[in-house]
Amino acid sequence: MRRSVVIRAHLTPLKIYGIIYTYNHRPIMKVSEHPLYQTWNGMVRRCRDPKNNNYKWYGALGIDVYQPWSIKGEWGTTETPQGFIDWLLYVEENLGDRPEGHSLDRIDSSGDYEPGNIRWSNITTQNLNRNSKRGRLRCIRQTPSGGWKVEINKNSKKIYLGTYQTIEEAIKVREEAT
Repeated sequence: MRRSVVIRAHLTPLKIYGIIYTYNHRPIMKVSEHPLYQTWNGMVRRCRDPKNNNYKWYGALGIDVYQPWSIKGEWGTTETPQGFIDWLLYVEENLGDRPEGHSLDRIDSSGDYEPGNIRWSNITTQNLNRNSKRGRLRCIRQTPSGGWKVEINKNSKKIYLGTYQTIEEAIKVREEAT
C-alpha cells in the first residue's frame, strides 16, 4: 500500500489546491498529487540531497533553499510538510499560477531559492540565465577541425550561427544573437 502525506481540511483556504478527496467526511488532498508538489520537492532534493542526480549542479555548488521552505515532513505521517505550505503561500501571493510551458527558475542563477529570487520562466529564458563554467560556453561546441560551432535555441528550434576560429569570436556571436 502506498503511503502519502495529506493536506487536512484546516488548510483549505489555499485556493490553488488540486485534487480533493473525502475521508471520513473531511476533505483532504494527497500532497504528492498537488500540481506544484513535485516542483517543490525537486527544488529541495536537488539542493539538500547528495543522492539526487542534480545535486552536483545545485547543492554541491552551494545553491540552497530558503530555510522555512525546506522543512520536510516525517515519512508516513498525515501532516503536510510545513516547508511546502510556506513555499506554496509565497508562490500564490507573488508568482501566481504556473503558465503553461514554464517551470521554476532562479532570477539570479548563482543565488538560492528564496523570496525575491524565483519566478516562472520558459526553457529559453532558463538556458540564457545559466551561470556556471558550462554557461560561458553554452551553445558552443568545438569541432573536430578545431573550430568553434555556435548554435542557439529559439522557440524550440536550433539555429546555426556559424563556426569560428577562436572561442572569443564564438562567444561574441552567441551573445549578440541572444
